[in-house]
Amino acid sequence: MYRPYGAWAQDLRILFADLQSTDFPCLGSDEAWDTLHDLLLDHFVTLAVQAHQFDRFEIAWCNWLEANSPFLWQALNAQLQRQTELWLNTTTGQTNNCHCAELLLSYFGDRFRNWVSDLVEEEADLADVPTLVSRIAAEVWQPFRSDLATALNNDPTFCPLEGLDANDERWEDLLQSWLIYYSEWIVVAYRHEVLLRIFSDLTSIYPTATLHDCDDGSDDNPVRLDNTILGTL
Repeated sequence: MYRPYGAWAQDLRILFADLQSTDFPCLGSDEAWDTLHDLLLDHFVTLAVQAHQFDRFEIAWCNWLEANSPFLWQALNAQLQRQTELWLNTTTGQTNNCHCAELLLSYFGDRFRNWVSDLVEEEADLADVPTLVSRIAAEVWQPFRSDLATALNNDPTFCPLEGLDANDERWEDLLQSWLIYYSEWIVVAYRHEVLLRIFSDLTSIYPTATLHDCDDGSDDNPVRLDNTILGTL
C-alpha cells in the first residue's frame, strides 16, 4: 500500500508522542531530545516509505494496468479535442479552432493533474467517485478559469474568445462536456500518480565488486562484462 510521506510522518509522530526525554537518562538536556526525536522520526518515516518498495511497485503497476485497460487514449483525446473545437465554433463563430482547443485542454489538464496529486496527498477515497467529481468545479475548473483570464489579459491573441464574457452560461456547457471525460479518468489518473511516485523513489543496492581478471582470477565478488546482473532487488 502506498502512502505519502506526510501521512507516514503524521502517524509516526502520534506513535512517538508518549516518548519523553526522561525515558532516555543518557540525554543531557531537553534540547538534545528534541534533536534526537526529529532525527528518529525522519529515519523511521524513510524506512516506512521505502519498505517493501518493489512489492508496492508491483501492486501499483497492476492497479494502474487494471484501471487503464478500458481506455483507448488516442481516440478519447481526439474526441475531446474535437468537442472542444465544436464548442469554440458555436461560441466564437471561428472555424479554425484547433490551436485554441489545444491550449484550453492543456491548461485544464495541468490543473487536473495537480488536483489528482493533491488527492493522493490527502489519501482520497476512490470508492466515492461522485463526491470527487463534485469537487472538480471548485478545485479544477475555477483555477483553470483564473489561469485563462490571466493568459488572455497578458495576450488577447492567446485564444480569441470574442463575445464570450466571464459569466457567459456557455462556459458551463464546456465544463459539462469535459466532465463526461474527466469524471471517468479520476481513478486511472490517481493510480498513475501513485505509480509514478513509487517508481521515482525506487532504489537499488549495488554491492562492491571488481572487474574479473582472467589472468589473476582472485577477484572479490567479480563482475564479468555482459554476464553479470548489477543491483539487488
